[in-house]
Amino acid sequence: MAAFILATLAVGASSIIAAYVAMSAAQRREQKLRRMHNTTLEFAQRLTLFECRQFLAVAQTGDQAELERRWPTWAEFRDAGLRGDYAWGNA
Repeated sequence: MAAFILATLAVGASSIIAAYVAMSAAQRREQKLRRMHNTTLEFAQRLTLFECRQFLAVAQTGDQAELERRWPTWAEFRDAGLRGDYAWGNA
């Protein structure tokens, strides 16, 4: 009987740990996506209206190579934004 109770507790604890790990991973993905969206919008605000429209159209496709080709400073800005270094361009 004691072995059954211990096995039940072990299964319960492992399922709680698995749920916690899954939630933590999902939160990290959401945070990275939120940073990417914020960085994209911040970069777009620095462009002219026409460039902003073109940039956001390409950004929606997710084609990073095209973004880096047409806006060379995008890669550095994106990396700084994802790191959380919001002082980019102020130096």
